[in-house]
Amino acid sequence: MDLKTKIWSLARKGEICRERGEYREAEALYGQALALAEESFQNGDLELAELFNNAAVLYKYTGRFNDARRLYWRALRIVKAAGDHRLLAGLYHNIGGLEHARGRFRRGEVFARRSVAERMSRRCSSPSACTNEADRCSSQCPVVSKHDSRYR
Repeated sequence: MDLKTKIWSLARKGEICRERGEYREAEALYGQALALAEESFQNGDLELAELFNNAAVLYKYTGRFNDARRLYWRALRIVKAAGDHRLLAGLYHNIGGLEHARGRFRRGEVFARRSVAERMSRRCSSPSACTNEADRCSSQCPVVSKHDSRYR
């Protein structure tokens, strides 16, 4: 098995463990994946950003908010520097969720709105498409839908 395949295999096993609530095992697997990835991937590699994001989700679930924030922001810097914004809306959504989990609701709302705006800017080909996208995003971003009728 090549190194890249091993990294993603570890990450996938970590994700499965996270979904099962086996957080210690998930953390060990993500730790191995991240250690290998940081040694082998380029610093600005989008795959590294994706791994950071996935591990940050786990850290949020386990209450390691500072660790989650650090990884989300590392991922965000990579995505912005690469100019490839496919991961941007999801990162904003996750950062908003982290801030919400910390009880920082207004800060969370800022990132929820950025997520919705990013999704809409990438997918809206017509006004009806934007409305449909806003409806879909409002179900994912309840903070936005609760406070802004444009996103309901």
